[in-house]
Amino acid sequence: MTSHSILSPHGEGYCRHCRFVVGLDADGLMDYHTRGSVTEYGSRTIPEKCKGSGAKPAKVTPYAASKNRFLMRLPMAVCPVCGGRAAKTRGGRLASHGPYCAGSGRIVQ
Repeated sequence: MTSHSILSPHGEGYCRHCRFVVGLDADGLMDYHTRGSVTEYGSRTIPEKCKGSGAKPAKVTPYAASKNRFLMRLPMAVCPVCGGRAAKTRGGRLASHGPYCAGSGRIVQ
């Protein structure tokens, strides 16, 4: 017996693939949800379906697990202005890396 939640009237469960809490459908399986990378489709990007969609949720939600932390490792690039290393976002822009560097936000290859 599951309780009602904000995510779904059928309860919620922990997805072990994307490490998020997701709403459940009437059969107790996780609802369709998207996480991670996107697929290029014509002129728009479509988020990829998580492997946990339609699967049984994990029995225990590891709130304190180190893998459950929200970590994101972005590729690094060299700033053309200051020569320092900075994270490169998915859009190809440099993340903010210096308090006054003009290279922050520039598109790099």
